[in-house]
Amino acid sequence: MLDESTSSGQDSQPLSFKVAIVGDGSVGKSSICNRFCQDFFAEQYKQTLGVDFFSRTIQLPTDQEISFNLFDIGGQSVGSKMLKTYASGAKLIIYVFDLTNMESLLNMSEWHQKVAQYAPEAHCILVGNKSDLTTLRTVGASDIQEYLKKLNIKQHYLLSARTGDRVQMMFVSAAGALIGQDLTKMMLDQRKVVSAVIPEEKQATANEINRLGGLGIKEEDIEQDGQKAKKKKKGICSGQ
Repeated sequence: MLDESTSSGQDSQPLSFKVAIVGDGSVGKSSICNRFCQDFFAEQYKQTLGVDFFSRTIQLPTDQEISFNLFDIGGQSVGSKMLKTYASGAKLIIYVFDLTNMESLLNMSEWHQKVAQYAPEAHCILVGNKSDLTTLRTVGASDIQEYLKKLNIKQHYLLSARTGDRVQMMFVSAAGALIGQDLTKMMLDQRKVVSAVIPEEKQATANEINRLGGLGIKEEDIEQDGQKAKKKKKGICSGQ
C-alpha cells in the first residue's frame, strides 16, 4: 500500500502493479481480462495454457494513473511448480469463481493456500463471475460470506464478464485500495481510461515474467507448463 499523500495528483508518475488472477478453469478469468482490457467478450471458451498476459493503464478520479499487469493463470496451474513464478511479486490477487458452480467456490481454499504463500502481502479480492445467469446461480450470499471469512478476504465483487457489469468498478476499486485511496461509489462509476497498452491477450514471455517477478524463469519452462496443461484439458465448456 502507498500513502495517499504521495500517490495522488496530476503530476505523479503512473504506478505499476502485478496482478495474479486465479481460479478453476472456465470460471471466466480470461473473459474478465478481455472485458477490462479490450471491452471484448468471446462466446467460445478457449483454455489458458499456463499463463496469459494482459496490460492496461487507467486513470483514477483522483487523476492518479495506475498500470495493471495482469497474469491470467490457467485453471490447471494450481498444482504446477510454475505457480510460484506466476504469482510471486503480485500486489493484487483476484480469486475468481463461477456463481453457477459451487465447486469453483469450494476450490478457492486450495487456490488461496497455494497462492498466498507466494504473495503474502498482496491485496486480495474474491470475485464471483456470471452474475447475469441469475436462474442458474448455485452460490448464495451466505456461501460467499463464509469463504470471505475463511480466507480472511475483506473485499468481494459479483460481476459479469459477458455484460461488463461491475468489471471496471472492481478494478478501479482495487486500484484505490492498492494506493490507500477510499473511492466513493460515484468515483467508481466513472470510466476514465488513459490507454490500453496491449491490444490483445498473449502468452506471457519469460522476459515479461522476470521483469515483473524477477525469478529467473526460462522460456522452455513456460512451454513445458503449457504442454502439461494441454494434456489435462477435458473438452470445451463456457468460460463466460
